[in-house]
Amino acid sequence: MVLAMQRRFPLDNPVSGYHAVFLAVAGAPNAIARKTIWRKHVGRVSRSVLIATSLVAGLALTACSSRYSNLPATYKGRPFEDSHYMAGPQVIPGRVQAAYFDLGGEGVAYHDTDKVNHGSGELNHQKGHFEGIDPYISHFREAYDVDLSYVKQSADLSHTNYYTPEKNQFYIGWEEDNEWCNYTVDVKKAGTYRINILYGNTTNTIRFSLNNEPACECKLPMHTGSYHIWNLAAAAGRITFYRTGIQLLTLHYNKGNNLAWFDFILENAATTSSR
Repeated sequence: MVLAMQRRFPLDNPVSGYHAVFLAVAGAPNAIARKTIWRKHVGRVSRSVLIATSLVAGLALTACSSRYSNLPATYKGRPFEDSHYMAGPQVIPGRVQAAYFDLGGEGVAYHDTDKVNHGSGELNHQKGHFEGIDPYISHFREAYDVDLSYVKQSADLSHTNYYTPEKNQFYIGWEEDNEWCNYTVDVKKAGTYRINILYGNTTNTIRFSLNNEPACECKLPMHTGSYHIWNLAAAAGRITFYRTGIQLLTLHYNKGNNLAWFDFILENAATTSSR
């Protein structure tokens, strides 16, 4: 019977192999025969499953390595993801969320001047800053050194803004000079992009580098009057992506702002290159 089952469901195929064994065991005439069939063949099926699983994992790893081959060879960070956000690298053209900096820790995914997350890990544990708010929002990435918080009704939306942010929008705050964050991004179209920035507080210059090379400067044009009065810096700067695919975008910022997001809007498409 087992030989017949093997012809119909070859044991070299891990899925149909299990099917064959179960059918054979079920049709065995007695308990001794069932045990014999199981011991004889289940090891072969298990080995087939192990081989198949290893092959699939190997192919997946190869595909992943190829996809990320454009990143600087020494970079050890990886795209942000958690139980809520599982989309992988942020996509350009599109919106890059400042709070979705890469995983990897201090000196790899970001640089922050101290070890305290002054928003999610400090302020937002105080009375009046977390009540009635999903802890995922109020304490977002609180274990990380980068200082994060979210747009609040009382602090950000109870007055007129030059540009009104969405409630619960994440942002980087408590900034200090020469801090930075890395973002693994997926560029779908090569070309030149203008950058719109949602920010609060002072005039400033922020910079982006691309694959560890300087790429552009962005000007935040006006002092809004407060960290919690928001403005949209339209066409704050321009950046050129010379090729498509996964790349490393680094945000360099200084003291004086809250930064929420960056819109990358394609102006002039370009022919892709190996640059």
